[in-house]
Amino acid sequence: SHGRADVALIMYQLGRYTRQTFPHSFDLIPLGGTVGDPRPAAGNFISKAYLVKIRGRWSPRQLAARRDLIEAFASRAFTQILNRYGLQRP
Repeated sequence: SHGRADVALIMYQLGRYTRQTFPHSFDLIPLGGTVGDPRPAAGNFISKAYLVKIRGRWSPRQLAARRDLIEAFASRAFTQILNRYGLQRP
């Protein structure tokens, strides 16, 4: 209690997971809305986007792996994993 704080802007999901894992060490302070219902400030947004980039030429195996990864992220099973940790899709 020295009247100071370490502050970092991080992804919402990472912050929420960190707070749940170390509840006595971290606080979440929303920059808009509430912790449970974040409302981004003007000029910011919540989106769902996937970016999987491998430099160079893509082999058929790499293309298949990229497709499988995107399908896994969009799956019901992955949604359940997120929910287990108190996370929700945007």
